[in-house]
Amino acid sequence: MHFTYASPPDGNNLHQGDVIRRTTALDAVLRDVHPHYARPEYKFFVVLTQTCDLIRRDSFACSSRYITIAAARPFRLALERYIGDLPNDEIARHFGFIEESRRSKVEQFVQRLLNNNEPEYFYLHRSTDEGLPEDVCVFLRLSIALKAPLHYEALLSGKVLQLTESFEHKLGYLVGSVYGRVGTEDWAPDTLTESEFQKESRDRVAAVDSVSWLQRDVHRQVLKKLKALPVDGLTIEAYRNAVRDSASLATNKVDKMLSLIRGQLEGLVEGDLIDKSLARLQNKPEFRSMIK
Repeated sequence: MHFTYASPPDGNNLHQGDVIRRTTALDAVLRDVHPHYARPEYKFFVVLTQTCDLIRRDSFACSSRYITIAAARPFRLALERYIGDLPNDEIARHFGFIEESRRSKVEQFVQRLLNNNEPEYFYLHRSTDEGLPEDVCVFLRLSIALKAPLHYEALLSGKVLQLTESFEHKLGYLVGSVYGRVGTEDWAPDTLTESEFQKESRDRVAAVDSVSWLQRDVHRQVLKKLKALPVDGLTIEAYRNAVRDSASLATNKVDKMLSLIRGQLEGLVEGDLIDKSLARLQNKPEFRSMIK
């Protein structure tokens, strides 16, 4: 089980941060009082109300009159929305290509999400055995209130996971919209090494297949080619041709530059050192961006 979750969970009470799956009982409640959230894409919810107001006492009733829950949507959706909000040309946005240099910004967003340091979101790692089959993000602004006396049991019946105490506090901190850092365990270096965590964020960004990351020179040429076309010529085929031609042109320029550098170094530097140096140089984005 992921370090975010408490084991075993309290089966008698709701806690802040409890992950609630859709059940027949909860479906009936949502259709009655919040029909928008009864739509099938809302599969999970998370309790936002503080634990101290949810624990049931001798009277078997909690002290809160209302229980606030927020929708937990797929992690991929939060990532795609962030990418979609990046500044981009209208044509580039239409075809879904973005300049490669912005990828690092997206990877940093992923890292903030995973460590729960991104305002308005709370990340929950998948836990298939406990009933959460995919990574999700709680969209803290997508919250609704249910009446505690009427709906407590419906929520409790759908509880699949409970946060550890420190993550309960972190969720409460984010809900309160107070900037700062609660001392929860981070992915790195506590669970992954820094390089492994970097790879985790890169892999998640790479998994977004609705976006193509183009190097700066290729991006510029593709945009130039597409803008020169009439509106009825802006087809997927035209876009693919523009990418192929621009990438080929950029590769030829890089190859010619590397060949020129190699010619200047031969006889002065050992061959294997030339190969290693040129390989490193070729992989540097700033080198490719200078070749226009």
